[in-house]
Amino acid sequence: MITCHAYRVLSGPSKNLLWDLKSMCNGKNNGSIGAPLSAMKARFGWTSSSVLSRLLYELRAMGFIALMKQGGLREGIRVRSLYRFTDLPVYEDKQTGRQAVGQTFDYVTTRTSTHRPRPGRCLRCALQSIRTKDGSGKENNLPLSPIPFFILTENQTGSLREPMRSIFRSLQEQGIRLVG
Repeated sequence: MITCHAYRVLSGPSKNLLWDLKSMCNGKNNGSIGAPLSAMKARFGWTSSSVLSRLLYELRAMGFIALMKQGGLREGIRVRSLYRFTDLPVYEDKQTGRQAVGQTFDYVTTRTSTHRPRPGRCLRCALQSIRTKDGSGKENNLPLSPIPFFILTENQTGSLREPMRSIFRSLQEQGIRLVG
């Protein structure tokens, strides 16, 4: 999980929240993990509900957690939202009505459109962020696995080897800039 691209682009506080939530999981309560501010404040020191909700949204958007039950007000009683980790299985619990769900590893398939490669970043990250469906619905056929792992710096961008130049030419023809 920590070697995947989605984990690397998470913000620092989101990583902290992820590990705080992971510490609450005992192996059998996945799917019943709640993050109300009162519990998070007492146990881990989180103080802002807006920051907590923003970070939970980021973890959900990146595929590390998934919503099992939406919280809110039900018949005048506050009900907390329940989450599950996508890298752990959820076991059935007849008392709470929780159904079994297998591991989905949603963070592996998450596309990070906000990730822009910068000087000093791996070219493979740049090409993975580009390999998406364009407006025509066709997937860009850029090779990912046979590409050498050159690290781009401002001094080296003009002196790349020939296989890399052909990739850059095809990207430039599509109007894609690699160095932002």
